Amino acid sequence: MTELALYHSPGACSRVPLILLAKAQADYDLRIVRIPAGEHRAPAFQQVNAKGKVPVLVRNGEALTENVAIVSFLAQQFQQARLLPNPLDGWGYAQALSWLAWGATTLQPLVGRIRSPQRIAEGEQAQASVKAMGVAELQRSLQLADQRLAGRPWLAADDWMAPDVYLFWVVTRGTENGVDLAKLPNVAAHFARLQQDAVVLRALEREAAAAAALPPPASH
Repeated sequence: MTELALYHSPGACSRVPLILLAKAQADYDLRIVRIPAGEHRAPAFQQVNAKGKVPVLVRNGEALTENVAIVSFLAQQFQQARLLPNPLDGWGYAQALSWLAWGATTLQPLVGRIRSPQRIAEGEQAQASVKAMGVAELQRSLQLADQRLAGRPWLAADDWMAPDVYLFWVVTRGTENGVDLAKLPNVAAHFARLQQDAVVLRALEREAAAAAALPPPASH
């Protein structure tokens, strides 16, 4: 029997496979890594992923990292869930993969800049400038998604798939930090659809319950 485990930090980009595993109705173990508490630097987690990052998908004891790779694997393993288009639909599959990669390589770094400007600049004024520029750039970048979603509910197919979940995570983080959805009506509607989706709600409830069940983080 295949054993799956997802290492996930609440609110992090590992929320993408968390939601996709819920859509696939997969049986897996959810292992919470509290990044704000520094648990990603602990030796126990470093043995799982020396990169010190989530997500990590562990299959039968072997780790797989990076969201694009994890999503691609889950789409192959749970084809009935339609996490990505059928690879035999070469063009449609490639288009979905393109939107997924855009989320990971263009949008996610902007989220990182916004949420952790201290990694880029020193001093409050410089950090505030880094964050403000990140919010402005994310706002501009999301206009591409807004154009794509004009007249269509989802980025790549007739139902939501992995690229939509990536966009959902980015918008969640963006709106927490100043992105204005009033200027992105199609993205706003897309975001609202996923906020209300039963599968998404179930995944977020599992995330919250797993985090709440943990003991307080160890003090340093």
